[in-house]
This record gives sequence, structure tokens and C-alpha cells, in this order.
Amino acid sequence: MKHKLVYELILICVLSACATPSASTPELATSEPTLEASMSLQLTSDAFSNGQSIPAKYSCIGKNISPALAWTELPAGTQSFALIVDDPDAPGRTWVHWVLFNIPVSTRSLKEGFTTDDTIAVGKNSSSHLSYDGPCPPSGTHRYFFKLY
Repeated sequence: MKHKLVYELILICVLSACATPSASTPELATSEPTLEASMSLQLTSDAFSNGQSIPAKYSCIGKNISPALAWTELPAGTQSFALIVDDPDAPGRTWVHWVLFNIPVSTRSLKEGFTTDDTIAVGKNSSSHLSYDGPCPPSGTHRYFFKLY
């Protein structure tokens, strides 16, 4: 189990080094959060728009379910996708809310309230959960980044 976590962290580091931000979208608090994508990918959500807050439904004060996400423009040579949702404004360190990887190239969206299936792997978040944990800032304004690699 310890080795699996190390491999997941290495995968995240490698994928993070390859990512280039391209699009932005909102968060729970009032500062502007971002949806990021690598290359020409466009990552979007019907749940919130750029410059708006993430609705409470997707946070710890609501149902704490993941928002629906969709992406387009598959870069040539893509073998799979990985998704990381994090909060760089958390006290002490960046807080990871969700980690998905081995997302098949045929997948172009995740439905609201997505839970893992047989084709998509899930990694531990900063709460040591193998699931989505929505925004839940202890205080102040936080930004939430949805990064698709």
C-alpha cells in the first residue's frame, strides 16, 4: 500500500510537470478559481462558470458531490487523462480534494456525483479519502483548481 502511494505521488509529479494552464473557472469563495487543462484541452463545468463561486451543493456544507465536468480537443498521442482538484490557499500546504487517473481517452466527461468505476483509478486526497471532497475552507477566501492532464 505504501508503494502504491509513492507511485501515485510520482505519477502526479510527472503529470504536474507536463501541464500547461489554459482555462479558468470559479470556486466556493469569492476569489477567482480556475479550471486548467493541458495543451488545447478545454475543461468546463455546467455547475459553475468562470468568475462565479462553486455552488454549496459541491462543498462540505452541501451534498459534497463532484460537479459535472467535460473536456474536448484530445491532444495527439494522448493515452489517458488524470484529474487533480486542489486548493493552493489551504493553511500550510496545497490541499488536494480529488485525484483521478487512468481516465480512458474515450472519456470526455464525468457526471455530477461521479464515483470511481472499473476504468478510472482514484488516488487518495489530502483527507486520505479515495473520493471527491469538496471545498471546505477553514476561513477566508480560497481558490480551487481543476487540472486535467
